Amino acid sequence: MSRIARNPVTAGHTNLQWAQLSRLAGDRTALLFEDLRRRVGTIAGLVEELHYDGVAQRWTPRYRLGAEVLFTAHVLPAALEATLTLDAGERLSLLDSHRLSSTMKHLIQQTPLVEGQGSLRVRLNSRAAVRAFGALVAMKGRLFSNG
Repeated sequence: MSRIARNPVTAGHTNLQWAQLSRLAGDRTALLFEDLRRRVGTIAGLVEELHYDGVAQRWTPRYRLGAEVLFTAHVLPAALEATLTLDAGERLSLLDSHRLSSTMKHLIQQTPLVEGQGSLRVRLNSRAAVRAFGALVAMKGRLFSNG
């Protein structure tokens, strides 16, 4: 009997909190959010958690490797966004990558560095945007794992 590798993020998606969170955003956003979860769920060691954002006063999905937060998703009514923080070294490595889309490179370049870090906020309004952002997250995860 063969054993199929399961996506650690989406395999246990029986938690009603996750379903309710994504459905409140609307059908299209829920589908994009599930696509994002599926894509980033392939990252080894990734932990998905609900985190209370005191500024926005709502629960947000957060994704981390160990203590390092890779990104935070913002599931809003009719919109999906994500925030990813990059330090100066990560930024340079990602901008040098041939695997990163030109759109993501442009967003990284446009994000100002404050005290050596840039906070990139991306609107994920299409499957192509989710795919490009998923690739960015995977690259950041590899940088973290190798660093």
